[in-house]
Amino acid sequence: MEEYCRSGSLFVVGGSWFNPDDDFGKFFREHYGVLIDGAIAPSNARSRALFICFGYQTQANVIGQKHRDRLPNLEAGPGALEFCPIPVLQEVTRHPVFQDCPSTVTLMTTHGRLVKGLHDIPQGMESIIRPIARSRLSGLSTMSEFYQGRGYGIQPHPEVNIVRPDTDTKSVSDREAIMHEVEKYRKFLVDIYGIKPECLDRMWREAEQHVQGNAGLHILANAILDLLKGMPRQGKTKKHRKASS
Repeated sequence: MEEYCRSGSLFVVGGSWFNPDDDFGKFFREHYGVLIDGAIAPSNARSRALFICFGYQTQANVIGQKHRDRLPNLEAGPGALEFCPIPVLQEVTRHPVFQDCPSTVTLMTTHGRLVKGLHDIPQGMESIIRPIARSRLSGLSTMSEFYQGRGYGIQPHPEVNIVRPDTDTKSVSDREAIMHEVEKYRKFLVDIYGIKPECLDRMWREAEQHVQGNAGLHILANAILDLLKGMPRQGKTKKHRKASS
């Protein structure tokens, strides 16, 4: 892992059934999270990183602990439950992650933890973490840029396809596949969140009627391509494009 960090790598930290504040999350943060953060933090960093769901929350915890004096409220913890497709609104115009996307897109979310403290980022700390999109369902920040584009955090799951019955009647939606897996965690959901899988299924079915500009895979590709542009090429690091706000 340390060699990957030194040589220059594109890290993708995805989702997990574990949480950033449980034993597994703490282990990951202490043993891997701090290494990845250290690999993308320097202005001349050779590495880049994409953090999705659990990865995003863990990276927020790493930065929050690292800059506790300036970002005292930045951390991931219990909060809004979003387990359905949600409309996501851009907060930074002309950002490369949203290239060729409408102002509002729909992404799949499956989380019961959220990143807190993003509504009051102090002046001068935007170069460390900057929110770039928020959920129109909960109003919470749902995507952020780290270290001026050397890392991106996405709370939703852009890799999940959202299939609308009225446009693709022959396909089996990811909802059915995911709900099949969710059923295995029925007791966990009831004990921790007080909800049953049927509630999550209804939430998703209702949200499917309000899908706008499903663009998950497009945003995923945009994020990866933009990160790759800043990585070393034949021993040289290409200057990263700065997004306008």
